[in-house]
Formats: sequence, C-alpha cells, structure tokens
Amino acid sequence: MKIFYAANLRLPTDKAHGLQIMKMCEAMAENGAEVELVIPERFNENKENPFDHYGIKKIFSIKKIGKTDFINYRFLPRILAFLLETIYFSAKSFSYLKSIKENYLVYARDREIAWLCLFLKKPFIWEIHFLPKMLFIYKPVLKRLFKIATITGYMKNKLAEAGIRPEKIVFLPDAVDLEKFTVKESKQAIRKKLNLPADKKIIMYSGQLYGWKGVDTLVKASNFLSNNFNVVIVGGHDNEIEELRKIPHKNILFAGQKNNKEVPFWLKAADILVLPNSGKYEISRHFTSPMKLFEYMASGVPIVSSDLPSLREILTEDEAIFFRPDSAGDLGAVLLGNAGKEEFLKKISGNALKKVQKYTWKNRTKEVIGGLESVLVK
Repeated sequence: MKIFYAANLRLPTDKAHGLQIMKMCEAMAENGAEVELVIPERFNENKENPFDHYGIKKIFSIKKIGKTDFINYRFLPRILAFLLETIYFSAKSFSYLKSIKENYLVYARDREIAWLCLFLKKPFIWEIHFLPKMLFIYKPVLKRLFKIATITGYMKNKLAEAGIRPEKIVFLPDAVDLEKFTVKESKQAIRKKLNLPADKKIIMYSGQLYGWKGVDTLVKASNFLSNNFNVVIVGGHDNEIEELRKIPHKNILFAGQKNNKEVPFWLKAADILVLPNSGKYEISRHFTSPMKLFEYMASGVPIVSSDLPSLREILTEDEAIFFRPDSAGDLGAVLLGNAGKEEFLKKISGNALKKVQKYTWKNRTKEVIGGLESVLVK
C-alpha cells in the first residue's frame, strides 16, 4: 500500500503539528505501508534532520517539492504571503501526485490540499482539526473524500448533522509514543538532573503558550499556593514567556522550550500535571485533542484538567481532577486540596496510564487506514 502524506509545513518546526505528522507517517510505515511525506522546500534556521529532531525511525521518505518562501518576503503582507505559499504548494502537490501512475492513497490535514481530492481521483483521507466556518463550501470535498478523520467527537457529530454519511467519518483523537515514557530513573534522580527542587510539590504545565491554552490561569493560580509548591512551565517562546511574567505570580520556573525527547523526563519530575485550557475559545472547547493530554496520561503523573467538552471526550473523574476553566481560584483550591491525597492521586494516575495504552500512533493509524489494501491493490 502506497501512501502520500501531503503537508504544507516547514520541518522541523517547534509547533505540535510537526511531531504529529511525523508520528503518523512513522506509524503508517510500521503498519506495512510505503509512505512518502510530501512537503514544500523552505528556508529553515533549524538544520537538524527531521527524523533526528523528533526521534522518528527512518522507515519512510520525505520529498520536498516547490520552493515556497513567500513568507520571508518582507514587502508582502503576511496573510498574502501565506496565501501564495498555500496556493503554490497545492498546485505543485497536484502536479507531483498526478505524475504518479500507480495506485495510492493521499492523506492530508490541510483544508487547501483536501480540495485536490476533486481532481486526483484517488482514495483521499482528510484529517480535520478545525471545522470550516462556511462548511457548505466544502460539501463537494467532503462527499468526494474516501474517509474523514476528526480529532473530536463533536466535529464528527457536526459533519453527520451536515449530511455527511456517518460511516465515512472516523473519530480519531491524538495519540502518544508509549515507549518514550519508559523512563527508568527515579523522580528524585530526574529532578537532580534537571535542577528542580527535591523538597517541593511540583505543579507542571508542558506545551505551547497560546492564549487558548489557558496557561495564564495557572500563572495566576500560583498566588493561591503555599511556599511548599513550585509551578514549572515547560515550553513557549521568549516573547510569550515575557508576557506571562508580567502577570503577578510566585514560585514559578519558566523552563522554556524543550526538545520532544526531553519532555518525558520533565513530566515525570512533576507531582501534578495541569491541563488549563481556556473555555473562552471554541478551539479549546470543541476542536482540540492535545497530544500533551496523552503524554500526561502516559507519564503516570496525576492530572488536573479544565472541565471542557473536548477534554471530557477522553478523561473522566476516574483519570483526572477537574476545575472550572479560567478560574485561577478554583485551580488553586483544587491543587491545595488534593496535593496531599497520595492514594487518591496514585489511583487516578494509574487509571489514566491504563486507559492511554490504546491511544498509540500505531492504533490510530490502523483505525483510519485499516482495510485499504483491497481498495488500492487492483
């Protein structure tokens, strides 16, 4: 089975979708497919090989087509540059895929690339991460697609309500590489290595610092905690960290951006992991399946989470403690009230670890491409 994953991105990237795409390609290859990741050729300050950067097995190929660096043309408005890059890469992808005569499947998560399904006449899977605002415009695409993968059940239901056949839609939450979390060092040994205090309750967040991630709520919640607590925030760019520093807080370490291979060690150094997504944004309420959620679960560390529909699709009270989204006071109270409940925390973290065993990249891939051999081999 030949699969082309077409993705309009710069690799490597510090954004989560880079890792997600690489993991999907790796998992497809592990499941027996011949995979080629098709990306644009772009200037990148990070010269590291993508396979090394993400810790990915070199069992699929990466093909760069069409040099698109419009975003670096400073005389172009950013939105225009992005539009030009998108159009150009989509056109080059069509030309490249059209030249291939054998049977194959196309996989994509960019809505612009999904339009190619109308012209390529090949089995096409679109992994949707956001519902288009004007969904009716995409009806021809959605009906032509072989399968549609949605990362939340909410999106699957909305597509079904819009008239898309339910059997065509696959609910496909994100996943985790469980092997990376088989860390042998003790929590204390890891803390020593990372220069983290051995005698404090460490409350940690790991991930991007976009506004809808709600990290500002955790920063504010630090003021409600005693001096026995240290909050550690892993991730983010310098300008984002500086904005968070302006919020009154106490006992916070901003650790900055870490390589994906380091993340398991940071997570396992914590006493509690916080998923503070904001409820003010639709993306956070309905359109997210955070990879860090599954990493949190795989770490075996207790989770405190915003009480949001998107997160409730995976977590229950058996695997996490919930607090009111955007309420620093409630988050602080939940942390103070539960930090000493060792048996309870051990129970919910154990349940989360057990539950996450099915959320692997290999299983995720089987769910969406399983049974396609009969379609492609003719």
